[in-house]
Parts: sequence; C-alpha cells; structure tokens
Amino acid sequence: MIQAAVFPIGLVLIIMTGAELFTSNTMILMVSTLHRQTTLLNLIISWVISYCGNLAGCLFYQGIFVYYAGLLSNDPYHSFTVHIAEVKGNTQWHQMFLRGIGGNWLVCLAVWLAISGRDLHSKIIGIFLPIWLFVAVGYEHSIANMFTVQMGMMLGANLSIPKYILCVMIPVTLGNIIGGAFFVGFIYWYLYMSKKADAGAMNGTISAIGDDGQVVH
Repeated sequence: MIQAAVFPIGLVLIIMTGAELFTSNTMILMVSTLHRQTTLLNLIISWVISYCGNLAGCLFYQGIFVYYAGLLSNDPYHSFTVHIAEVKGNTQWHQMFLRGIGGNWLVCLAVWLAISGRDLHSKIIGIFLPIWLFVAVGYEHSIANMFTVQMGMMLGANLSIPKYILCVMIPVTLGNIIGGAFFVGFIYWYLYMSKKADAGAMNGTISAIGDDGQVVH
C-alpha cells in the first residue's frame, strides 16, 4: 500500500514537466489521430521514440543512480527486487497481457483527468486515485517494468534477456497499447468527439492536445 501511495509521484512529475511517457502517448496520439490533428505516421513515430526514450532513461537512471550508487545493495531491498523480477518473468503470458490492459487503462484515465484539471491540486488528485488503484491491485506497466525487472536482473535475478522480452515486455506492452489506445483513447473519442454536435463537450480536453500530439499544460 505504501508503494501504491508513492507511485503516483512519477506521473505527476511527468505531466507537470511536460515529459514524454509511452503509455500515456498511446491514448493521447490515438485521440489526436482520430481527431485528424496528427497522422498515423506521427502516432507510430511518437510511440517508437517515447518507448525507446523511456527505455534509455530507465537504463541510465537504474545503472548510475541506483545500481552503482548501491541503493539496493542490502536486504531486504536487494532480495525483494530480485524476487519481483523473477515472479514477473514466470507469470503466464496471458496474465501479463491482461494486467497490461488494466494497468494502462487506469494510467490513461489518470492522464485524462489531469488534462481536464484546471489547477495544480485538481491535476494531482486526478492522477493520484487511478494510479494508486492500478498499483494496489497489481496491474502491469511496461515502463515501470523496464525499471523494476531490469533492476532485478542487474542484481542477479534468474531471468534471461530473451525471456524478459518475450514473457514480460511484449505481453505488457501490447496490453498497455490496447488499454490506452482503445479502452480510453478510442472509446472516449467516440463518445465525446466523433460527432460535431458533441465536440463542444470535450473542447477543454482536445484543446490540451497540440497539433503535434503533445499535451499542452
């Protein structure tokens, strides 16, 4: 529960600083593409670049500021991180996939609420509740796994790189795309933005997405 309570801080920092997160981009670029503010090529490029950028950021931070800094060298932190990596690596593929859908469904709802908020406090509260729920129930997030599972592997977890990619990253990433792009992006676009008569209902949200698909804070 403590982890669930502090996890939202990461998304708060991402949203408030204008940083890029692959999982939220699945929803944002889907909405802007369906609304003809961006193209399918823009969507693909944004997803690929943000995914690779998030991976590079995780590797840099965990390697320099966690592993070499020795933050997880001692127990219980060391053994817990290794255990988490091994558990995720041995979870069934379909379970990781479904958890990925649920995870990014809630993450993108948090981003949607943050975009809808008009002041800092509203944005933080809008982010906190869905993210707290997502972590508390044990859903999966591809970018969070880039840090947690890879950190466990650095610390000696019995998990090979091919198995990590096939059993963790692929199912969770695919699930995240479906959860964000379809269950939030497509459905909310269809409900609120697909008809001109209904467009005014979400003017505040769609105006927060610029011509390049970026969120305007």
